[in-house]
Amino acid sequence: MTTGDIISLVGLTISAAVFVTGSVVFFKNMGKDAADKGGRSAKLESKLDYIKIQTELISAKSNAISEKLDDQNRRLIVAEQKIAAANLPMLTEKVARMDESLKNVQKQLDEILRREEM
Repeated sequence: MTTGDIISLVGLTISAAVFVTGSVVFFKNMGKDAADKGGRSAKLESKLDYIKIQTELISAKSNAISEKLDDQNRRLIVAEQKIAAANLPMLTEKVARMDESLKNVQKQLDEILRREEM
């Protein structure tokens, strides 16, 4: 064996060792990448679940508020119907007539009191 053959053999051995080491590291890192992707996927699913729960809570609260508003609207309609049935403009007319009658009675009482004083 010549020096050139020995150098070639050493170079070939080093190349084989580098190839084996590179392959081992590659496959080992490939497993880590898969684990990292799985971890990221789990985090995303967890965040999506949290968003889903928050959306459902908001929806439930929105429904509760809507029901309360519907109840208030029903009460308001009943109150408006009662006010309309009370015929408030007619009441103001009655109060005005009663006030006028009261003034007339007051005048008559004053007139009677003056007559008695004389």
